[in-house]
Amino acid sequence: MNTIIIIAAFVLAIYVAVVIAVNKQIPNSLSESVYYFPTKGQWLWTAVIATVALCTIPPFVSKTIPAIQWMAFLACAALAFVAVCPLMGKPGNPDNGDGTYSVHMGAAIACGVLSQICVTVTNPWFLLAWVPWLVAFVWITKDGKWHTAMFWAEMTCFISVFIFGLL
Repeated sequence: MNTIIIIAAFVLAIYVAVVIAVNKQIPNSLSESVYYFPTKGQWLWTAVIATVALCTIPPFVSKTIPAIQWMAFLACAALAFVAVCPLMGKPGNPDNGDGTYSVHMGAAIACGVLSQICVTVTNPWFLLAWVPWLVAFVWITKDGKWHTAMFWAEMTCFISVFIFGLL
């Protein structure tokens, strides 16, 4: 079971590292990184997010307490919805009017909230993964806006779920 969560973490880490290295910047959100690809290459984003979702389901559900395993499953299912509804509009205006933006955003929020509820209820110590993000948020936003806050919040969600799934 640990192997597939390691695969999910590795796939996401390689993707993020390549996106940042090639584009020489951190995206405002993981979803926004789809804009870093030419139109014909945007399938890679979908493949990465879908792989992470599918590889995360078994360990995440099995490690979550039985009473809320359905939430763990729904969190991963929501991530799969995020994968199949990438941001399709233009940077700064991702809503192309076909409803995919609403599905994408709703599924992303559901994934984040449900995953962190599962982690919190099953083992609240994993919420300590949020301490660095919270410190950075307070430090950076005291003087202005933190443009990559969403990206780092998403990474924190992933990290807490990956560690939770491993231990």
